[in-house]
Amino acid sequence: MCGGTILSSSWILTAAHCVEDVQNPSLVLISAATDQLFGWKQSRSASTVIIHPQYNGSMFENDIALIKVSAPFNMTDLSISKICLPISTTEDYPPISSTVCKLFS
Repeated sequence: MCGGTILSSSWILTAAHCVEDVQNPSLVLISAATDQLFGWKQSRSASTVIIHPQYNGSMFENDIALIKVSAPFNMTDLSISKICLPISTTEDYPPISSTVCKLFS
């Protein structure tokens, strides 16, 4: 079991090491909207798994992946929401020639 972040009603961000061995995306189950009394309220299977092209499993470099769900989550359900990301422009963060970033979990 791995965690993920809801980017939109159809896309989940997760770690590549969680899905690197997936041969059939439809066997991946994504559950969201927890309820303490009744458990998971919304579940979807994956339709697509995209792993970063430079992912290195032995070093956990570029350990990031996207999952597209088979049907959108109901985002009007108050127990589910997407991540709040800042709105930025190239004026705020001008492009640079190279960026190095590692995420460790």
